[in-house]
Parts: sequence; structure tokens; C-alpha cells
Amino acid sequence: MRSIRRKILSLALTCVLISNITVMLIGFVCVSSALRRDSNQIVEQLAEKKALELDAKLITVEKSVRNLQVYLAGRLDENPSFGHRKNDFDEEISLFRRLASLTLKNTEGAVGVYLRTTTGIDITDDGIYLIRTGDEQYRELPATELAAYDRNDETNTNLYMDPLKTGEAAWLLPHQSDGTNRRVISYVAPIFLNDRGWGIVGMDLDMSSIVEMVSSVGVYKDSSMILMDQEGNFVYHPDYPDGIVKAQFPEKLENISNSMYRGRTNEKVTSYRWNGAARRVVFRKLRNEMSVGITVSVAEVRRLSATYMLYTTLIVAAVCGVVIAVSVRMARLIVKPLQDLTEVAQKLASGDLDVKIRCETHDEVEVLANSLQHTADELKKQVMSVNEFARTDALTNVHNKAAYQEAVESLSADIRDGKAEFSVVVLDVNSLKHMNDTYGHEAGDLWITGAATAAERAFGRSRVYRIGGDEFAVILDVGERRHYDRMLAEFTQELERFNNRADKIYTEVLQVACGIADYDRSVDQQYADVFRRADNQMYENKKVLKGLA
Repeated sequence: MRSIRRKILSLALTCVLISNITVMLIGFVCVSSALRRDSNQIVEQLAEKKALELDAKLITVEKSVRNLQVYLAGRLDENPSFGHRKNDFDEEISLFRRLASLTLKNTEGAVGVYLRTTTGIDITDDGIYLIRTGDEQYRELPATELAAYDRNDETNTNLYMDPLKTGEAAWLLPHQSDGTNRRVISYVAPIFLNDRGWGIVGMDLDMSSIVEMVSSVGVYKDSSMILMDQEGNFVYHPDYPDGIVKAQFPEKLENISNSMYRGRTNEKVTSYRWNGAARRVVFRKLRNEMSVGITVSVAEVRRLSATYMLYTTLIVAAVCGVVIAVSVRMARLIVKPLQDLTEVAQKLASGDLDVKIRCETHDEVEVLANSLQHTADELKKQVMSVNEFARTDALTNVHNKAAYQEAVESLSADIRDGKAEFSVVVLDVNSLKHMNDTYGHEAGDLWITGAATAAERAFGRSRVYRIGGDEFAVILDVGERRHYDRMLAEFTQELERFNNRADKIYTEVLQVACGIADYDRSVDQQYADVFRRADNQMYENKKVLKGLA
């Protein structure tokens, strides 16, 4: 076995040294370029992750507005007078107000929800406008009557008329909300009655909740987020947390805004300089056509690259030392379990399946040992299963005649040795030929399985044998014989339960004749003598049952 240990140790050390040296050489060549790519990928992944988070918040608002839109459209379809009669409008709007307040409560970041009509009907407020004033506190403000304004009046109506013009729900540009005195973005959905614009339903999302999500970034210390609207204005910038429009850009910001805007369009990593330092930025578009960007310092990325290379070198060196030490130990530990497995394999080859393998090496050798133990256990189970299958009646699942012959041989040996104490019960299904001839063999098989099931439940499966087409035998020991009357009563109850089934297709009643005989060493010379007396008693019982039938 020393040669095996030496070979394992030599192979392990050689593989470890070659693999580690190769990894170090390849790592030194590739790590620089890989880290440059990785830094870009990290920034892109961060931007993608942040965009998904923001989109999730926007989707929540969209779903809330669409639910309100569907509700209003459904009410207009069911009650068209809702759209042009004041009484109906007031009643429906009261219901909608409760739904709108509940929707506002359950939409994170939402600060206002509104319904505005453009029908010009004679109503008091032409809609509703609910704003959030605190946790689960709301206040209703007067809604703008859009019908009173020119549709081309961008100051008052353009924000809300565009969805009516296009017929599609849309996100609006960030704007100042008069009701909440907050900067918001709105999602507005149109509502139509008879193919004409009836009004809009919308929800205001507090921009501060968006800004809060983009105000900090992990991974890099000198990294930050930028949020731009559809027109290239900064909604958030670390140097301009309240945002700044293009018309107010300072010179240094104006010089980089064009390159940033191009990066926003193609979503590629873009380089620029800010306050004299080189930086990179990447943008991702949001569902509402705004863009979120992540900007990082190039110097910090390079510092991380150098640190990463240093740590990698130290780790590889440490791993080499540990692996070499462990390999020496493992080479010694592997040999002993292999010897044990060899002995077990020889036992299995000789047919000895009662093997127990103990191996706790916590490696592939233990897996092999467990697999070998599992194989031996499965083989043993299969052998037992095959033996049990060979002793089981296919139709009734009780013991078959082969198993019965084994039991008879065992009892005969006990009789010869003078230690036999048993009883034999003989069961026979009445009128089976009539059932087969009248209803077919499937009905006859049903009676046979019914009788077997009743016997199995009353006497126990281990005691019941099918010894003929319609005949069964039950072998009881002296202790079980004392409970024969109770067993017979249970057997009768099981037959009654079978006969009372609702799915019967026949009127005949399943009857099973029964006879029992106890072994008497003074008169019984062999098992057949006991069986003959039980069989005779069964036939007497059969005559009684036929007379009752």
C-alpha cells in the first residue's frame, strides 16, 4: 500500500503546483484587462439594478391608476347616466372617492390621486382631488375644471390633455403640484364614454421618494447617482440635489451635459471630467422615459484594481501552502478506507449481503462507501422483495399457495418435533361459478378480492393464504386461537360492509363458508388431518349458508 500512498501524494502535489502556477501566470496577464471590464460591468449592473428598483415603484403606480381606470370604465358601461346626470354622478363619485383613498393609502410614495372630467356638465366639482397629509390621513382639494380651459393651454391643461389626445395612459414630466406643494411625476390614464373623452384619472408620485432611492450608491465610495428627465434636465445630481434645468446649467455642467445626454441615449459607459477628475457614467432608461445614471471615479476604480491584484496574489500563495499540507494528510487517510472497501467488495462478491460499512472520511471515498452500502442494502431489499413477490397472490395480495406450502412444511416439522400448537381456518367463497357465468370473471374476481380483504382485515395478512380459486386458509397460533370468535365477528362485519357498497352491479350477496379445527396431538398425525377436519366443518357451514340463501 505504500506505493499507492506515494502515487496519490505525488499526483496531488504535481496537480496542485501546476494548477496554481498556471492560475497565477494567467491571472497576472488577464487581471488588469478583466478588472477594467469588470468596473464597467459593475457600473452597468448597478445602473440596471437601480433602474429595475425605480421601475418597480413606477409599475406600482401604473397598476393603481389602471385599476381605477378599469373601475370607472366599468361603471360608465353599466350606468351610462353616470357620465351626464348630476345625481348619478354624485352617487358614483362617492363610491369612487372611497376606492381612490384606499388606493392612495396602499401605493407607496403616492401623494395624490385625482379624477377630472371634461364633459362640462352641471356639477359642483367636475371630479375629485385627494392628497396625502400624513400616515393614513387624506384631504380633498377642489379639482381643476379642465373644460374651462383651452386644450392648447399648456400651463393648465397640457399635462392632462395629452393622454386624452393619444388615447393612451402616459407619464408626465416632473412638475410642481399646486395641491401638495411638492415636485411630483404623474401617471395619467384617459377615460372615454361613447368613444369621446370623458375625463382622466391620475396619481402623483412624490419625486422625493424617487430621489431618496438614487441619493446613495454602494460598492464605490466616490460614486453617485444622476436622474435626468425626458428633456435632459437634471432632476437630481449630487451637486444639485433639488435638480436643475438646462437653461440654468453652469458652464462646467453645460460642457458635459451633451456627452451625458448621448450616454443616456445609447446606454453605454461614457467618460467625462468633473472638477478636474476623470469619471465614468452609464445611464438606463426608466418606464417613464426618465433616465437614471451611475457615475464613478476612474481613480478609485484603479485603486481597487491594484488592491484586488495584491489580495489575489496573497490568496493564491496561501492556498498553495494549505493544499500541499492537506494533500500529504489526505494521502494517508485515503489508503485505510480503500482497504476496508476492498474487504467489503469481496464479501459482496461471495454473496454476503449483511455488510455494514463505516467510513467517515468526508470526501469521495465516503461517498463511494455510502454508495456501496446503499447498493448492498438495495440488493438485500430486492432479494427480499423478489422472495415476497414469489409468495404473494397476484389477485388478492395475500400469501399464495407457495407460501402456504412453506407454512405447512414448517408446521409438519413442529408436529414431528412434538411442539406444534396451531389451528387451521378454511374459508370458501359460495356461488363463485354463478357469478362468473352470470356477470363475468371480473365480478367473480371482485368477490374473491372482497373475501381476501375481509379475511386480511379480520385475521391479519400474515395469517391468510389463498390455496385455491375460491378457497383460503388461515393459520392461527395458540394465542391467536383465543381471539377467534372476535376475529370471525370482524370477518362477518367486513363482508357486510362489502355487500352494502353503493356501486354494486348485482343483487347477489357475497357469502363465505368458514370452518376451523385445532391441532390435537392425540389424534392428528400430520397437518393434513387438521386441515381435513377444518375443511369438513367449512362444508357443513356452506350447507347452512346455502339453506339461508
